[in-house]
Amino acid sequence: MAMKAFFDESGLNPHTDKALVMGGYLGTVEEWERVSEAWDECLHALPRIEYFKSDEAKNLQGQFLRFNRATANQKKNDLAAIVGVSGLQGFCASVQHKLLAHRDPVATKRTAGSRTYDWGFFTATSGVLQYVKDHHPEEIVDFVFDERRELGQCISLLSQLKELAQEYGAWVNVFSRAGVCIPADDKTTAALQMGDLLAGEFSSMGNIGNPPSEAWRLLTTHHEIAHISCDLPWAIPILIAIQGWGKQIQDTSGKILKRIYKDKERTPELAADCDDLIAKQVLYETAINTLMEIHQSDEGFRYFQKIIRKQNMSE
Repeated sequence: MAMKAFFDESGLNPHTDKALVMGGYLGTVEEWERVSEAWDECLHALPRIEYFKSDEAKNLQGQFLRFNRATANQKKNDLAAIVGVSGLQGFCASVQHKLLAHRDPVATKRTAGSRTYDWGFFTATSGVLQYVKDHHPEEIVDFVFDERRELGQCISLLSQLKELAQEYGAWVNVFSRAGVCIPADDKTTAALQMGDLLAGEFSSMGNIGNPPSEAWRLLTTHHEIAHISCDLPWAIPILIAIQGWGKQIQDTSGKILKRIYKDKERTPELAADCDDLIAKQVLYETAINTLMEIHQSDEGFRYFQKIIRKQNMSE
């Protein structure tokens, strides 16, 4: 009895959203085929649309351009009812943007786990795998995510998690249950549209503060949605912020070298800037070393360090 999980995302903008939400469903291949067929029939029932997107339904754009608010809500509710009475299990994984508010995108460009999306992906996959371990202990789960630029590194990350899990007994029973993970187009994949609907409704409540909608009530008709909030290890935001600090020191070093060797500057201001740079470098190295010493006995943190090293070697 093969199982698949499909996830789409909402709340990606850290300036307007409190949290990233990964919404998706887990089910058997047979159940996915049955529900996807019913979903497709509902899409093409009058008033007809070719695919569902929460943002388009909300803003009466795209497929919902010729709809009014009442007909758009009715179409969304009809689709929600199909999923709500199915045998699919829903999941919403959330990651607060403020956890990584001090991330430097340039300094952490190739660092696994430095983006909110990475932790949304990790929380969603690990949450599903833990659920399968508890409720379907003999099953392997294949994952499908909406295609995004960030996804490639996350798929590589999942592969490394599976490999490293063999070294850590506490993780092996979870990540050894992961099958393949692939991207797909949510405009042509009904299961991803279901995830988009779920993520959109959850984000509407969590990010905007709206009360539960009729669509949400219908989605939860037979099954509660499992909400998994990302419990980020406290050291990770600090480590990522320190990486940004290191990038600033590196940039300042380059500017000072230019002043010394190209501009031939010999001023008291240059000497003061060099002293300031040395002091910042000492503090940076002290912060890194202290953080590592504190967490040498932390299995989860060492696990994360290994993932970062493997990710950097593969880039």
